[in-house]
Amino acid sequence: PQHRIVITKPLLMGATEVTVGHFKQFSATGYKTEAEKAAESKTWLKPGYEMTDDSPVACITWSDAVAYCKWLSDQENATYRLPTEAEWEKAARGEDGRIYPWGNQPAGLSRSNFGRTGLSGPVRDRPERLLLYPPIISVDKYDNAVSPFGLFQMAGNVAEWVADWYDPK
Repeated sequence: PQHRIVITKPLLMGATEVTVGHFKQFSATGYKTEAEKAAESKTWLKPGYEMTDDSPVACITWSDAVAYCKWLSDQENATYRLPTEAEWEKAARGEDGRIYPWGNQPAGLSRSNFGRTGLSGPVRDRPERLLLYPPIISVDKYDNAVSPFGLFQMAGNVAEWVADWYDPK
């Protein structure tokens, strides 16, 4: 549910999701994701769909994302961390009460890879409709759908991790 939160410190956030290419640099240090350690069938290297270095990294856990931030902090001699949920939402929706990063209009075919399974074939309960979206798209697609702060893919594509979680209490 919506509630007022005041964010007091300035925040910089990457304009795009972390890419497969970025994660490859991290992985080159010998880091193994939790999925790789568990020998799961889907990993960031084999998520079950075609990907490029510009695809967002997927099939990583919260702990993997935190480890990536620590590695990047060490590489850049700066502090990188996951945003809080409130920071993420502000970055995605701005400050004017919009529903989506681009405003209040539904996503349509030109704004987001939103709510799709990535599987080709009939849409559930509507066999006459075929999916027209790719399973996952490059991190900088849909430049007409950036957030008020210039961030890409804040709705759709893959889910992002945040530093905290929702607690109704």
